[in-house]
Amino acid sequence: MDSAKQTDWTRYYRAPFVTARLLRRITSGRLLAALERAGSVPESGFAVELGGGGSSFAARLVRRFRFREYGVIDTSEEGLRRFLDLKLPCLCHAERKSVLADLPDWHADLVFSAGLIEHFAPADTARAVRSHFDLAKPGGTVAILFPENTALYRLVRRILEWLGLWSFPDERPLAAEEVIRAAGREPCVSEGIRIILLTQRLLVFRQGNEPGERSPA
Repeated sequence: MDSAKQTDWTRYYRAPFVTARLLRRITSGRLLAALERAGSVPESGFAVELGGGGSSFAARLVRRFRFREYGVIDTSEEGLRRFLDLKLPCLCHAERKSVLADLPDWHADLVFSAGLIEHFAPADTARAVRSHFDLAKPGGTVAILFPENTALYRLVRRILEWLGLWSFPDERPLAAEEVIRAAGREPCVSEGIRIILLTQRLLVFRQGNEPGERSPA
């Protein structure tokens, strides 16, 4: 991919858009509610956030589920530094890796991403989706939040681009069907989030022991 058309994540982490904190608070609240409805995230477990540098979700998730460990995988050194600066009350792991490359040998109760898989071409998006399941232990939970390709999303994005306020040139809004197909299973929760205008879709899956899935450690 042309680097000139890739998101500058270091710049983003250092100077996020002025509304980013509010929007992340809304989406993190919806994620928490969806995980509680799914009822499959144990307390005092291990959570992994892919693309989670400078995480806006970690503090609320750790507080709610009392995770004993929280791991982040990101390619941005700046993002990982900001994650560690959160000083969460649990054991923290920060790995500078791509979700498309070799992953750490983690077996997590919850694996999730928010605003990650849409920054790849279709084949790599599918691979990034599968990485979530590679890191989830049997019986674990996978949650993926991504921009949904709706008329409202396209309109709002065009306005932001016209105003020179759009910072994600490689973002590719997705259809839920593409992500579900890559996951190879149906979600237990599928929820649209329209209040933030750049419409999002939240999918929550359960990891099992079907053929092709990770076997117990």
